[in-house]
Amino acid sequence: MPGPSLQAQPQYNLGVGPSQQQQQQQQQQPHQQQAQAQVAAVPSAGQPNLMQPMTPFDLEAILTDGNLDNLFSWLPDNDPALQHPQPQTAAPSDLMINGVDSSLLGMIPGTATSGYGTDSAVKRPLSPDESEHSPPHQPPNKRGKPRGEKKMVIERHAACLACGKNVARALIRAPKSSIPSPISVEFRCPDCTGVHQPPTVEPHNSAGSGASLGSTETRKRMRAAMEDDDLLLDDPAARRCFCDVCQRVVATGQVVGDAERVPLGHMTEIVCTNCDAKYQRCTDCGGGGGPRVGIGKWRLKQVFQPGRKTCSLSHSRLGDRPREIGVHVTPTDFTPEQLKEVISRCKTLWSEKTLSRLAVPEMLEIDLPPHVINPLRNFQDVDDIVTRCWPSREAMIRAEGIDGNRFKRLLGLTWAHSRPRRSVRTVDLEEEYARTAEQDDNDDMSTVLANVKRTNVVIPPGSELIGMWGGEWDMQHGSLLVSTFIPFEGTDGEDSTALSVGELITKVQNLLQSMNAERKAEALRLGKEAQLVRQCEHLWVVSGGSMPLIRERMADILVRKRSFVHVEEYLTRHPDFLHALKARPVGLHPDLHRPLPHQVQDDPDYQPPQPLVLVRWLGKDFDAQRILEIKQMEFGGGKHKAKLKRMPKSKV
Repeated sequence: MPGPSLQAQPQYNLGVGPSQQQQQQQQQQPHQQQAQAQVAAVPSAGQPNLMQPMTPFDLEAILTDGNLDNLFSWLPDNDPALQHPQPQTAAPSDLMINGVDSSLLGMIPGTATSGYGTDSAVKRPLSPDESEHSPPHQPPNKRGKPRGEKKMVIERHAACLACGKNVARALIRAPKSSIPSPISVEFRCPDCTGVHQPPTVEPHNSAGSGASLGSTETRKRMRAAMEDDDLLLDDPAARRCFCDVCQRVVATGQVVGDAERVPLGHMTEIVCTNCDAKYQRCTDCGGGGGPRVGIGKWRLKQVFQPGRKTCSLSHSRLGDRPREIGVHVTPTDFTPEQLKEVISRCKTLWSEKTLSRLAVPEMLEIDLPPHVINPLRNFQDVDDIVTRCWPSREAMIRAEGIDGNRFKRLLGLTWAHSRPRRSVRTVDLEEEYARTAEQDDNDDMSTVLANVKRTNVVIPPGSELIGMWGGEWDMQHGSLLVSTFIPFEGTDGEDSTALSVGELITKVQNLLQSMNAERKAEALRLGKEAQLVRQCEHLWVVSGGSMPLIRERMADILVRKRSFVHVEEYLTRHPDFLHALKARPVGLHPDLHRPLPHQVQDDPDYQPPQPLVLVRWLGKDFDAQRILEIKQMEFGGGKHKAKLKRMPKSKV
């Protein structure tokens, strides 16, 4: 029999029509010619003498090919959508295309796209493990949300259309494409129209109660109601316009733009001439903002450095920075160097906080009854308070002029740790005291707030002073007088600042237990009856009333949220507290009011208002554990709300 020769094997029609089959053959011809040239040396099964050893395929050449799918195209595809009917019985030669094994063609670059009647490349399916961990199909990277057009500010100085007097400065704030042109400010002053600010105080109420104060917040609430009423007017020129700094009525009229006279009130901020001359906006102080009003806080211009748009006050954000609260007996807990440094930092904080809270429109633009004088009129009055009131605070820190056997002065300092981008070397005093602090102190230094802890270090390294509280403990009458040392505001009754007062009480309780333990031991040694220190029963605060708004804020937050009562009511329940009031050293409390020079000059018979005294009953059995439970109820219980912490046992 003649030997077998290399013959073309018939192609089977696997579900493909004649027209498609003819198209396939035309597409396969160039690939088959290339394949026949590369496998020409491959003999048939009947020619063993012509067989040559097959070399492994060139992986590097395949990887450098433009289509990397060819590397795995010789594997079967299990995707049901790509499967075609296969013959039940087929010989190995039946799977040959023109006498060439399809698996060999798959390893030849350029042949993977041919065969089985599909134009798409055959790809290896993912295994179940790979499909679970493989990332989903990622859409093409999209650019971030396009930012809106930047706003621009156009200033217009408004004068009265009737008399020509300067009324206000209008700031039109909007994207350039939204501002029509030309812009016309049509204002008429109150003198020409007879429209004035409605009264915000009760003329016959001279006691300085909360209802008699016309603050900017009060006028702001009234403004909202008046603007709603003005919307009912048919003539827009008769609507009232308000200053966005002091919230007073400055004119009637409107701001219009374009030839069609489009109203621009929704994008116009108005500043009256009085506020424009006194105040400047600091954008770094935060606050404000919106579609019409700019971002920032208005402050007196003297707080700014010449030529700068931001004020000279500190703009550090506290946020959730770690804090430490230390309560010390002054001056015995300080070395002379430490006391000098503490006083210096307290003075800096006092000046900073006083300017921050007093040199603002909320304190200077207050409406009062006719015979009540606001001690704050301009920056000179604010600076006078900063200068004149510090010596009394320094004297209280130094504990000057008190009987050390009867009174103890306490100083509570709140520190916030900075988070610098690089390590900052602290002053030598901080490093020296940090090294001398007890390293083996096992007492629980945590508080009910997660980011606040106690400290025995006078000046913690790498921290700044953010709060100071003073306390005077009358050991004979069992009272604790607390002073904020800085102008009081509503937020002082919240969170970590209120926690500082609790730490003062805790310090007093710890000192009380320590002193009584020593007296018991000494009495036992001498065989006498111990004379114990009286339990601290009364917690009280004093406000001189020099600034009416601060006085009212203090009374509101302490009475409404901290269970304090006025001293007149308190004496009806606890008449023995009168002895603590009379025993108070006169002239040393920093919150007691002293008349300002202009108050005496304007009224020779001027009498300062009586100090505001608020008291809270602590109880005869008000120990440290009870204080902790109250803190946990007010502040949420710290990290473990379900289970109350227990106070650590005293070492005494």
